[in-house]
Amino acid sequence: MQNSGVSLRFEFQHFAIVYNGNPRVASMPYFAVIEEIWEVNYVKFSVCVFKCKWVNNNIGVRTDDFGFTLA
Repeated sequence: MQNSGVSLRFEFQHFAIVYNGNPRVASMPYFAVIEEIWEVNYVKFSVCVFKCKWVNNNIGVRTDDFGFTLA
């Protein structure tokens, strides 16, 4: 299997305290491995759909000595 890793970083706004009107921006990385690739063919265009096995960010992600992310 070739390198089939996927990484995404989602950014979102949230309020630290309910009555505080200052939103904070936070980001969260997500990591996965592609298991299947489907091509959905509509008449005028095609869309690729990836089925991924997502890593549990709480227990399954670490960084090695060279800075590579390991799952």
